Amino acid sequence: MEPFSHAINTWFTAANYPSVVMLAESALSILLSHSELPQWVRGGGVFTPASALGDTLVKRLEASGRMAFESEVVLGPGDESKKTR
Repeated sequence: MEPFSHAINTWFTAANYPSVVMLAESALSILLSHSELPQWVRGGGVFTPASALGDTLVKRLEASGRMAFESEVVLGPGDESKKTR
């Protein structure tokens, strides 16, 4: 079995609310947490939200108390990951 990732996203409100919260927190990440963004992002350009904002956005979303994230790499029997060495 090939290793795969498993992620769980949880939000605590109506179904369309996470999109609004993510949009607002993305903008606030750029404006208020600019110094925490990776150096290569600070120069500007076209990036996906995950590549540009990454952990900074996840921290803001979790700190808001509206969302929780959990992820893990799942390995099959006998598989070894470089991350576990």
